[in-house]
Amino acid sequence: MLVWLHRLLAWLTELWRKIPDSVKDEIIAAVVVAFEEIFRKYYREKKREESKQ
Repeated sequence: MLVWLHRLLAWLTELWRKIPDSVKDEIIAAVVVAFEEIFRKYYREKKREESKQ
């Protein structure tokens, strides 16, 4: 199992190295935007829960 995981991570790393920097920037920006909304929603819910107590 660990060998399979290691190969997968090595493949992803090699793939990432082949991607041009401009495309990497776009991918990172898209991930940040996607997770920003998730984190905002999570912290809003936490604040609501804490304020109810």
